[in-house]
Amino acid sequence: MSRMTPLDSANPAGFPNSSTPVSGWAGHSRTRSDLRIFTDPESLRRAATQTEVWLPRGSGCSYGDAALSSRGALFQSDFGSELRVDPETCRVKVPSSIRLGELLAQLSLKGLTLPVVPGFLGVTVGGMVAADIHGKNHYQSGSFRNSVEAIELVLPNGERLRCSRHFEAEIFNATLGGMGLTGFITAVDLLAIQRSDPQVDVRVWTTESLAETIAVLDQSAAKYDHSSAWVDYSCANPKRGRGVILGGRMLKVEDESSLRNLWQPQSGPRFPPLPLPGEKMIRWHNELYYQRARWGSSHRRMTLEGLLFPLEAWSDWKRVYGPAGFHQHQCLIPENAGVSAIEALLDHVEKVGVSPTLVVIKRLGEGFGGLSFPAAGWTVSMDFAHSEKVVTLMERLNELVADVSGRVYLAKDSTLTTELLERMYPDLQSFREVRQQVDPEKRISSSLSTRLGL
Repeated sequence: MSRMTPLDSANPAGFPNSSTPVSGWAGHSRTRSDLRIFTDPESLRRAATQTEVWLPRGSGCSYGDAALSSRGALFQSDFGSELRVDPETCRVKVPSSIRLGELLAQLSLKGLTLPVVPGFLGVTVGGMVAADIHGKNHYQSGSFRNSVEAIELVLPNGERLRCSRHFEAEIFNATLGGMGLTGFITAVDLLAIQRSDPQVDVRVWTTESLAETIAVLDQSAAKYDHSSAWVDYSCANPKRGRGVILGGRMLKVEDESSLRNLWQPQSGPRFPPLPLPGEKMIRWHNELYYQRARWGSSHRRMTLEGLLFPLEAWSDWKRVYGPAGFHQHQCLIPENAGVSAIEALLDHVEKVGVSPTLVVIKRLGEGFGGLSFPAAGWTVSMDFAHSEKVVTLMERLNELVADVSGRVYLAKDSTLTTELLERMYPDLQSFREVRQQVDPEKRISSSLSTRLGL
């Protein structure tokens, strides 16, 4: 298994002197690439036919090496932010390069929004398709796939293809969650929904154990639109497993004028990041967060932005980890594995003795296969400051997940192996067949696809 290494002053063989240093969003995976930016699909199409090896890249929000390539050029697009909206059907055609914050701001002015969003406003629509993102409402609303009506692609041979559930359906399905390996997404047709009120009704629970946390989370996900559980799993803490669960219910719009003030990217106060958290600081932070939730109101009103994008309140929060970066291990634990599998996963972290800086669990509903990550069960996300010890921990966690027929989210991964990937994704062969169809020479190549034999 190959790993990305830190940048050095040497110019890797085969790259021009103008090659650009790039990294995964979490900062630990790094390389140099010939980075090219295109302002129109036609110039990108020509470059696709003339470049031996290339890779689509959105805003670089994949945590690991999915949007990196040490072998070829990185293609980025800047196709503007103009939307084509059909107000009668709520169908919206958007350029793939538009970022989520800008898209939500424009849709809000028309009384619309997206039914499913991730937790970060900086992602592009193309990246959201490539990762088939999910949100805190997956149990109720599914993944981003349910919003996607059609996708326009540039294939490695230069063909411009429009695909949907009814035309070139195999390519359409493989592109959703396909990590950019089926072609360059240039535009997407989305199905929007009517905006809710800028305020959201939130129910807060605090729990005393991991089993109770999972039980309350399941109840919240069945009743509320958006649900997630924060879990205290700091090492040497006798209360580890206790949690804070938030369940958010959307409200009908009461004041139409308020829509114009919502979804302004990076609006409101921006707090500076804290120093790199050590074990004591993690325990102190977790205690403070838990007690504030415990003694605060169990019912409250929050802004919808605050519920869906809590980390946007911090100014580049990932700087807390310093130049070495961090890892997020995000996995799916299937329903039939049960709570005991989640406990085993977290107990191994405790055994290793490295406290995660953040643990979040969400309930997921049914998935649709392919390389799409979500499926019925729970997704467990854990953040750790980068170190060799943590890399070894990631590899062991991957094995534990595969043993219960779970899977790791490829948009967050940097440590998975081909053997474990094949155990985690039962539809892997069908994806490979579509990829062979659209790219038989493997001209689209990422560090992730090379590492995993995709």
